[in-house]
Formats: sequence, structure tokens, C-alpha cells
Amino acid sequence: MWKAKTPGIPDELFERVEDVPITKEEVRAVQISKARLKSGMVVYDIGCGSGSISVEAALQVEESGSVHAIDFDAKAVELTKKNIAKDKPIIVVILFIEFLAFFFQPPSNP
Repeated sequence: MWKAKTPGIPDELFERVEDVPITKEEVRAVQISKARLKSGMVVYDIGCGSGSISVEAALQVEESGSVHAIDFDAKAVELTKKNIAKDKPIIVVILFIEFLAFFFQPPSNP
């Protein structure tokens, strides 16, 4: 997908679906740069959405590091899997936190 080490993968290189957000290219580039990620670090992408931050982070922490992509939206998790698969050999652990969706539902009014 992306051959450069620098962050800022173009948005059009990521798979997209309606209702799953993507962090825009310019914002990702700044976030990843400001995080000053290095080989061997561990990153948690909470609310991973399309997985764009996960992919960018994985390229920075390399094979000696790890990225944990977490979301409670099943569509987001599937989309993250697709976007990660485009950029082998990055390693990202993807978690579907279904119980969060249960606990963070607004209370129902009887």
C-alpha cells in the first residue's frame, strides 16, 4: 500500500464504507509525527474506525512493536481488517469490544 516510512498515507488508498469514520490524511500525519513512535513501541488505537491510524502506527513501530486496534462497531472492525491486510507484513491485534456497546447504551425510558 505505502512504501514510505513517513506518515501520511493518502486517504484514497484505504478501503471505506459508509458510517465508519476515517481520520483524514493530514490529521493522521500530524498525530503519528507528534507521537514520535519508534520501533518496538506498543500502540492502542481505541475507536479504530477504518484502521487508518493503526496502519500508520504499525509502519512506525515495525515488527518489534505492536498495535492494538479496538472498536465496538463490528463494521469498523471488519474494515480495519481489510485495510491492514493491504499492507503486509504489519501486525495489528484487532479487538471487537462487544460488551462496551452493551454498557454504553443510553438508558431506556419505561
